[in-house]
Amino acid sequence: MTHQSNSDFERPVEAPLQIGVFAHFAEEDGSVHSNADSVYERFIDLFVHAESLGFDSAWVRQFHLQNADRSRAGGLPSPFVFLAAVAARTERLRLGTGAVTLPLESPLRVAEDAAVLDVLSGGRVELGVANGGGLPGLAEVFGRSFADDPAKRRVDYLKALQALLDALAGKPLDEAGQIISPLRPQLLDRFWQATLSDTSAFEAAERGHGVLVGTTQTVPAEVTAAAYYRGLADGVTPRLGLSTLIFPGRSRESALREAEAGILKKWAWGKDFLPPRPPLLRLQTR
Repeated sequence: MTHQSNSDFERPVEAPLQIGVFAHFAEEDGSVHSNADSVYERFIDLFVHAESLGFDSAWVRQFHLQNADRSRAGGLPSPFVFLAAVAARTERLRLGTGAVTLPLESPLRVAEDAAVLDVLSGGRVELGVANGGGLPGLAEVFGRSFADDPAKRRVDYLKALQALLDALAGKPLDEAGQIISPLRPQLLDRFWQATLSDTSAFEAAERGHGVLVGTTQTVPAEVTAAAYYRGLADGVTPRLGLSTLIFPGRSRESALREAEAGILKKWAWGKDFLPPRPPLLRLQTR
């Protein structure tokens, strides 16, 4: 199957359509993570089964910490460690970070961890990063601080991003000319940026990166996708990843009823920083 861009993207481009599975891990109700060992093992089993069914990739999101009362579980803080375990039990499944929160990490350590995982997995890593600070106060826990000015935060992120890209490319890290080991410049061809806006999607395309579009966008996903296509140089194969939730149900009405609590909780979580929009349950069912 192929994806054909429409006329709004100004040029015809074909790219293979691939289907993957995505694990968020973090939950509003920490009780589901009462045994983190079993949670991780169940997701590894899920990804192994997904490969047997023909899925192309498995993606994980990085989240840190949990509330003391366990009302919110942190999820997966160490995606490279987890994906190494997945790599040991799979053969062809692409292994994606969707995404590593770069402002909380050392760009050099991200480059090293991704390179080691790529070697162990036989070149199956899809390296995605994001410019997100997580919950209020999280940066300070990690000994970091974020500028109050969004423009300054963007500058800081781009500086860290460039440091990561330079390390992956094998550029010298000091006056002695040392470089990362193992060196895996191939990862630059499998590099992704998670984005919430059309501006950041356009900039990712200009760099030749793939773009990861989630369900909590500051603009509609199709606007982000169009901006990404506009930013691509001629002849560059587009890499556009869309994360969406599929909730099985016997009908739209029954699915909405069963998912009501989760939908409202998600809406409450994002209503203060996402564009105003009524929750799904207020829409007319078809």
